[in-house]
Amino acid sequence: MSPKDTALTQGVISLLLPFVWNWVWLLVADDLKGKEFLSDLKAEIASEDICVAYTEKLPTNCKIQLMSGVGEKWKNYQYLLTLYFAIEEINKDAHLLPNVTLGFHLYNAFHSHRRTLEGPLMWLSERSEFIPNYKCKTQHKALGIIAGIRPEFSAAIGTLLELYKIPQVTYGLFHSVLNDKDTFPSLYQISPQEKALTQGVIFLLLHFGWKWVGLIVADDLNGKEFLSDLTAELASEDICVAFTERIPTYMKVDFYFGVGLVNLSQHTKVNVHVFYGDIDDVLIFYIQNEIISKRKKMWIMAKPRIVYLQSVFYKWIGLMSFFEGSFSFSKNRNIPGFKHFIQALTPSQYPSDIYFHKFWLDNFHCSPSPLLCGVQELCPLNISLKNKQEIQVVMITSEPSVSIWNAVYAVAHALHEMLLSQTEIDFHKDINQDRLLPWQGPTPCQNQGK
Repeated sequence: MSPKDTALTQGVISLLLPFVWNWVWLLVADDLKGKEFLSDLKAEIASEDICVAYTEKLPTNCKIQLMSGVGEKWKNYQYLLTLYFAIEEINKDAHLLPNVTLGFHLYNAFHSHRRTLEGPLMWLSERSEFIPNYKCKTQHKALGIIAGIRPEFSAAIGTLLELYKIPQVTYGLFHSVLNDKDTFPSLYQISPQEKALTQGVIFLLLHFGWKWVGLIVADDLNGKEFLSDLTAELASEDICVAFTERIPTYMKVDFYFGVGLVNLSQHTKVNVHVFYGDIDDVLIFYIQNEIISKRKKMWIMAKPRIVYLQSVFYKWIGLMSFFEGSFSFSKNRNIPGFKHFIQALTPSQYPSDIYFHKFWLDNFHCSPSPLLCGVQELCPLNISLKNKQEIQVVMITSEPSVSIWNAVYAVAHALHEMLLSQTEIDFHKDINQDRLLPWQGPTPCQNQGK
């Protein structure tokens, strides 16, 4: 039998220590060699006070999804802060849910078809192994789920949640697929149905006399609906479409290497490009086209929720010239007290939140004391977001943040009405004996989508 070779793990450690990399993400093949390597490396990492943020095991037969999650920390972290803010405000409100403390659980919504149901199954099972058809959670049962950005995710988990009659409130853009009450009777959309986006694009095109356009659209449910609405409007205004490029939603390998990608430099007569997609779609498209085309064009960034473009530009300087002079759409929204809440944040808040800890580590290069890793310095007590100009974008109130805030309050008001009705009917009974069930609540947003 050959002796065990530890040179590989020692080599990894020798790289981490000189560069003072004390916060790592492990991406390991889910096979025998990968498991052995992971076991050895974790032992070495623990002995050197290096923290593991996340461990991802890749099935041996799956393709790596390139660029997945690039730029996510900006928008996802503001969403998390919005949730915290709404929960705290509700718990301080003496008139909303009096004598009740509203709590929550957080689960990842992975950008991966094969892992879509991981969060809901983990929540239902309340254990490391998933047990289909059983709801094993006995304490701190949630009465509903607030989920998000992509309608594909809400539709996929909706089929599972309907089995348990668990309501789902979505904060993403409105989509007609999710409005089918025969398929999703317990799903409610916070965002209203509107056609202002396509009308805004048409208005810009007509105003500047742009009659020859190129369309680049994410190949997801929102992208398909936007493309259908926009092409109908374009045809009615005699505006010509030079090409239509669909971006795969999960950054497929063949797309990354340019298979089937349109060459923008061939379309010299195009006046403007209309782009509809998320930050990830912007980045992967830029990476390809920075090489393919250096020709500057006017861009309309049609998706109204790319409020974080400024932060991505800061990280990817090339985007500044590639999309220079772009138009984008955004509503002037406000959450009362939210900006003050963010400005008042300190590293000592939310000590058990690993994402909050990493936020300070990434942006201020310091660590809150409860989760001090390696040789990182402790965060000063007076540190705040006001001290760093390039992350001021976190303070911008985005449309998803407003939708999350509205979703939390919709659930809180529904729960409030549920408790009131139960108190009026069974005021003489102990409320702890009659535990509330998800399906007993009133519709949290009964007028949405109508």
